[in-house]
Amino acid sequence: LPDFEVSPDELLPGLYDALTQNGMLYEFPLTVTLETFLAPSNLIAEPGVTTQDLEAARQKAGEDFVPFESWNTPDNLFWLSIPFYLSKYDDRETGTCSFETQEFYDYLSWCKMWGGDGSIAPEEEHAILRYKRINNLEYLAGLSDRTLKWFGTYGYTYAGIPNETSSGSTYCLTSSVGISSQCNDIDGAREFVKFCFEYAGEHSTTIPANYEKLKERMNLYIAGNETDWRGESVKTSKEDAEQFYDLLDSITELRATDDTVIQIMQEEAAPYFAGQSSAEQVAENIQARVNLYLLEQG
Repeated sequence: LPDFEVSPDELLPGLYDALTQNGMLYEFPLTVTLETFLAPSNLIAEPGVTTQDLEAARQKAGEDFVPFESWNTPDNLFWLSIPFYLSKYDDRETGTCSFETQEFYDYLSWCKMWGGDGSIAPEEEHAILRYKRINNLEYLAGLSDRTLKWFGTYGYTYAGIPNETSSGSTYCLTSSVGISSQCNDIDGAREFVKFCFEYAGEHSTTIPANYEKLKERMNLYIAGNETDWRGESVKTSKEDAEQFYDLLDSITELRATDDTVIQIMQEEAAPYFAGQSSAEQVAENIQARVNLYLLEQG
């Protein structure tokens, strides 16, 4: 975005840094969704967990809990969280990646151990983790009551995808705009970007990247002044709203969206989940193929 000035505080927490490459903001975000794993707070107390944390939670949970719902197989669990690890390991400034880490080996092993058998349970399962994509603020209305059904107890945590350094949750960019370096009317383009930012903040059905507009809309939900698609009032508790703000404060990663790399990672991980390869070999193969692909793209 040439000559376009924006304060990081205008965007959702951490979003500016997640989008910046080589000190430049190449696209301006308008709307986002969030991807995370939810867990009962009596097992996971705060956002950000390691595989070791989750194993401890599994021991504490006992036989009343399954790790994930049975339909969520190891390869599907891997697929759900590939974009997080790709974002974490892909160095966009150098165009390289590094998957040969103990953290990634542990993650592969965790997917294999925690994934379900692919069956559909005859009744509601109490799972330690549930994958959730938060598409809009309406999702937060009544969330505490829904998690009571999921976990059998009040209280939930945005645990995120297990890793060693971050909260494990990601922003997913759903719409954005940019200004070409060849633009003939930079002033006009800047005004258009500002208009889109304000308009999306007020009228989008997903989560606005405009932090001030998000807080304004959240206050409407807290007051019960928003309605759902049926025209019925929906209300978000202050506790659920505050927990969501804490989630935003914790996010440092932007969901990777390169379908080719995601496919490479799925292909190379399949033998491991079939018991035909080691985690170390999978990571080596992924790193070699992804680095070659990034080199070709550069």
